[in-house]
Amino acid sequence: MKGRTPKPTALKKLAGTLRKNRQNLDEPMPEAGTPEAPADLDARARAAWDYYAPILSGCRLLTLADREMLACFCAAAGRRSQAEEELAKSGPVVKSPSGYPIQNPWLSIANKALEQLLRFGQELGLSPASRTRVKSLPAAQGTTGRKRFFKTVG
Repeated sequence: MKGRTPKPTALKKLAGTLRKNRQNLDEPMPEAGTPEAPADLDARARAAWDYYAPILSGCRLLTLADREMLACFCAAAGRRSQAEEELAKSGPVVKSPSGYPIQNPWLSIANKALEQLLRFGQELGLSPASRTRVKSLPAAQGTTGRKRFFKTVG
């Protein structure tokens, strides 16, 4: 598909840019909620999940369908963390088996994980720029429909 990636209706509502004449009525609306963390996440990725899932859920941006997107983000966060730890031990330049200085392979891993974090973070609304385009909806009160606008007399 060419062109700009379509913005989901939920994000248009949050940003206040939803226009009824351009609303996609066929768009699937997954159930809101916090999905279970995948069992294959390592300890670092699981720590990222435990940190970000409540934040996204609290902003009402996370649905049950977002499980794999969040898991990919958390896996990239775990890889970046591990790579940065390894870089701190050995530095950005190491010696090759032949004795010449070369770029540390962990630097490439860290850079790739950082690219993935930025990409997934934008999709999830976690980057500073994507956050400025999203406004959180007020929490639902107990009243809906006509009761919100009209007081009953009596």
